[in-house]
Amino acid sequence: PRALLDFSRYIMRERFSALIRKAVYTFKFDRFRSVTPDLHRKLVKARNTRSIVVTTPTDVKAFFLKYAEIVHSIDRAHSGSRPDTDMGSLRSQAKTCVRILELFFAGALLMDEVDLVLHPLKSELNFPIGAKEPLDLTRNKGGKGLRWQLPWHLLDALFAAVEGRMSVQLQGSVEAE
Repeated sequence: PRALLDFSRYIMRERFSALIRKAVYTFKFDRFRSVTPDLHRKLVKARNTRSIVVTTPTDVKAFFLKYAEIVHSIDRAHSGSRPDTDMGSLRSQAKTCVRILELFFAGALLMDEVDLVLHPLKSELNFPIGAKEPLDLTRNKGGKGLRWQLPWHLLDALFAAVEGRMSVQLQGSVEAE
C-alpha cells in the first residue's frame, strides 16, 4: 500500500547500501501519464544493473489499465468511431507497454500486505473511460428523476406502516391517480 511505500523504500536503501550495493528505484504511474520509451529505458537499466524497483499495487494496476485503455482506443479507431489523428502515438505507447510488461513478468515479485493487495474489494481501482453519461432515471421532464425520488417514497411507505399516516397527502394528486 502507498502508506508503506516510503518506509519500504527507506528499508531497501538502508539494507542494500552497505555490503551488497543495489540501487532502489520507484515506479510511479497513473492514468494521466503517457507511456514513454524513457520509462522503458529506466526499467531496462534497473534490470541490467540488478536494481530494485518498488511500487504500489495501485501504480501497477493503473499501468495495466492504461494499456487496456490504449488498446481500446486503437480498437475504436479501427472501427471508425475515433479519428486517426493519434494512431501512431497510440501504437507506439502500446508497444512500449508490452515491453514493460515483459520486464515485469521476467522479474521477481516481493509483495507486502498480500491480504490487502489480493482482496477483491479493498484493492479495486476505478478507471472509467469514455464520455460521461447520466445515470439511468436521474432526469425526467419535470426535473429530478425517479432515481432520487424513489428512496423518499420507500421511506414514506415505511413511516406510513409504522405511524399509520403518510407524510404527503395523495388526495387530489394527479401523480397518485
